[in-house]
Amino acid sequence: MTPRTALSLADEKIHHPTSTDEVEPRLLRRLAEVVPNLFGSFCIIDLQLPGYPIRVTSHDMLPVDLAPDEVLFLDSSHLGHPYQVETVSNESRKLEILSIVADLVDIRGSSAQPSHLVVGQVDLTEFMGSQPELDEDVWLAIAYEEMDKAGVRRTYPRPGSLPRNLILKGSEAERGIEVIRSLHRDYFIIGMSDGETKEFGITMVSPTLYASKEVRSKDFLDFERLKSQLNIPQRFVTRVQWQTAGQRDKLYCVPMSGPHLVCWLCFLVHSHLPEIWP
Repeated sequence: MTPRTALSLADEKIHHPTSTDEVEPRLLRRLAEVVPNLFGSFCIIDLQLPGYPIRVTSHDMLPVDLAPDEVLFLDSSHLGHPYQVETVSNESRKLEILSIVADLVDIRGSSAQPSHLVVGQVDLTEFMGSQPELDEDVWLAIAYEEMDKAGVRRTYPRPGSLPRNLILKGSEAERGIEVIRSLHRDYFIIGMSDGETKEFGITMVSPTLYASKEVRSKDFLDFERLKSQLNIPQRFVTRVQWQTAGQRDKLYCVPMSGPHLVCWLCFLVHSHLPEIWP
C-alpha cells in the first residue's frame, strides 16, 4: 500500500462540504428514498500503524469468516481522494458506489493532526440511474472539454468507453453528492474509557468539530441519557442539544466493531432536515 501522510483535507486544498443547515430538504428526502445505506457502511483506518489497517467497521462490512487476529486493509486507491464514484460489479449487477474519505482527530492527544480516517461507502445505483441520459454528441463534447483541461491530446473515444454516469456540473447528481458530503461533515467517535470505571466518552472528532472546540466539552452530550442505547449494538437516531450553544440537532449513530474494540460513529445533522433512516 502506498504510504499516505496524515494531512487534513484542508491541507490538500480540498473544499470542505458545507454545513447541513444549507442542505436542500427536498433533495435529501429524495436521497433517503432511493439510497439504501445512507449512514450505513463505514470503516475506520489507523494512520499510526504500518500499512494503515482497518481497526473497526460497521456490521455490514465485517466479513463473517474473519479470524480473531486477522487484519484487514482497504484498497489504497480509496485513500487518495476525499470522494469518488466508481462502478463495482456485484454478481450480475453493476453498482455505482460513492466512497467518502475524511479525517479523524484524536482529542485525547495534543496534536490536531488526524490519527485515523473514516471511509464511508454509499450505494448511488438507483439515484444515478434516475439521471437523464445524454446523447453521443454531448458526451463527446464533455470528453473533449475534459481532455483540454487536462492538457491531453484529443483522441476519439472508443465506442462504449464514454462514462454513462458522468457527473455534470450543476446536475442533480452533483448536488446529491454534495448533500451526502455535507451529511458526513460533523462526526465523532464514542468509545469506552480504558480506566477501571468503564464510561462512554468522545475519543475522536471531525476537523470541523475539533476546530469548534464545542465537542471537547464534557457537557457536550448527556451520556447518562444515551447509555441505554449505547449498550445495545444497533444503530439509533436521537435528538441532542448542545449544552452551551443550545442548538438542537439529530444524532445518527452507527455501531462499529473489530478485534477487541467496539465503538460508535455518530453524525450531527441539522434538526430541520427530514429523516434519513426509515
